[in-house]
Amino acid sequence: MAMRKQKKYKPAKFKAKDSKYDKNAADYAVNFIECLCHTKGTWAGKPFELIDWQEEIIRDIFGTIKPNGFRQFNTAYIEIPKKMRKQLVTWFLMRMARLVMWWTKAQWMI
Repeated sequence: MAMRKQKKYKPAKFKAKDSKYDKNAADYAVNFIECLCHTKGTWAGKPFELIDWQEEIIRDIFGTIKPNGFRQFNTAYIEIPKKMRKQLVTWFLMRMARLVMWWTKAQWMI
């Protein structure tokens, strides 16, 4: 079964007035996630595919940039109902956050 992909992205309504949407940064985060593959089970070896609401969250967090070049959203509170593949999104967000923090040599806590 093919997953439905987001056709048109609208930036978050919580974006600050001076922030801008950086399509390259958002595309990089989405492409990074979608180049990873499942390692276990019936999906083993197949790439991850984000569905539209998952992709929107990733684009909002990693693509909204402040004038100083840093991401606007450093903290995200996301509510997702049961059975909506939320564990997958949480795992991706943690991996991307760790990767970004490693690149910038920033200190952080979880």
